[in-house]
This record gives sequence, structure tokens and C-alpha cells, in this order.
Amino acid sequence: MITQTTKEHSAVEVANCLISIADEQILGTDASGNPITEGISNLKLQKMLYFAEATHLALFDKQLFSEEIQAWDLGPVVPAVYSSFSKFGDKQIHSADVEECSDETLKLFLKEVWKVFGKYSASELVNISHNHAPWKNNYKAGTKNIVIPKEEIANFYKGLFKLNHGESARHERSMV
Repeated sequence: MITQTTKEHSAVEVANCLISIADEQILGTDASGNPITEGISNLKLQKMLYFAEATHLALFDKQLFSEEIQAWDLGPVVPAVYSSFSKFGDKQIHSADVEECSDETLKLFLKEVWKVFGKYSASELVNISHNHAPWKNNYKAGTKNIVIPKEEIANFYKGLFKLNHGESARHERSMV
């Protein structure tokens, strides 16, 4: 069941929750029987933030976070979050590296977003975002700082996401 978050969050708070959710994805166990978790790269985190914001805007006409999203070479980026996690480079970020996700409503919402988008790799999410109008209409090669208007994101994704009987989200047509 997908639910609207009760308040606007900072993009870093949303990122921390996404990192926590990624770490709940068990890939297997190591030689000692300890779970190996997925973690998330900064690149995938950026795309997951974008699709989380797009989903919230489309379903609830309300931003999930106020920070701007920009059209960069590798797709949509939240610069404030990018700089916070750039120290990890292309390494996986794990929940032990960030503040705990304490908002259960936010986490429940993001788990639903993860069900749709988390299965894709970072490069697949880049390709998906590159095929969608909000990024395509605002991207200029080699240029950063071009804001993707939230209204444009909302309008595009309203055609893709619908609430099914007020309970669960589904996408109307292929995302790719």
C-alpha cells in the first residue's frame, strides 16, 4: 500500500531512507554466513531520489523534498545530496554510513518506489530517465545547474502513475 508522506522532508533525509532500504536487500551470504547487502551507489541514489519525487508529485500533487533537481549528463541529480555522498565515489553506500531512517511513513512510501525502480541498475535508471521528457527537455550537454521544474516532472509522471482504489500505485504504461 502506498501512502502519502505526512510532511516534506529534506532530500538528504530521503536519501538516508533509500540507503537503508537498499541495505535491506540481501544478495546472499559470505563465507561466515553473514548477509551481503546491496547498498547503493551515489549514481543509483540520484535516480531513485528523482523517481521518488516524481512518484510523490504524480500521485499526491505534493513535493517529497524541496531541493531542486538538475539535468546533468547522467540524468537527474539533486546537487545537495550529490555533494553529501560524493566522498563515496562509485562505491556502495550502506546504512551504517548514514543517519537512521526514523520516519516510518516515509520509509513505507519509499519501499513502494523501490519495488518499481530498485530492481534496475544505476545505468538502467540513467537510460530510463534519459528517455523521459523532464530530463530531455532540460538537458544541455556538458552543462550543470539546469533545474528540471517540479511542475514539469509532476505533469509528465501523472500520465504514468495512478493510485489503484486509493491503496496501491501502479504505472499505466512502460517506464522505459
